[in-house]
Amino acid sequence: MKVELTSWLQDNPGQRSDWLFQTTHGRPGFLNPNNYRNRILQPAAIRAGVGMIETGKRDPKGNPIQKTDVDFRCLRRTCGTLFGSASGDAKSTQKQLRHADRAV
Repeated sequence: MKVELTSWLQDNPGQRSDWLFQTTHGRPGFLNPNNYRNRILQPAAIRAGVGMIETGKRDPKGNPIQKTDVDFRCLRRTCGTLFGSASGDAKSTQKQLRHADRAV
């Protein structure tokens, strides 16, 4: 993936319309974590059936309202676990997660 991204950046230097995260108007902007979580992350986790929480609530059609506890911290922990399992090297995992202390 690094090769593809590097190649893309060389072909598209500094074009504002090519930002990865854009506002709804197509302009570059900051990623709103709440918006991303509610519109992208939570629905994807619900479709995957991951981290489901029973809300006890129902929509107007009588279907249960589904919620999940998946968030950015969950993704970070999962990434760290998978990276650590694949590398088998605690130091590289520590560096990847930007931890100053391996015990963290």
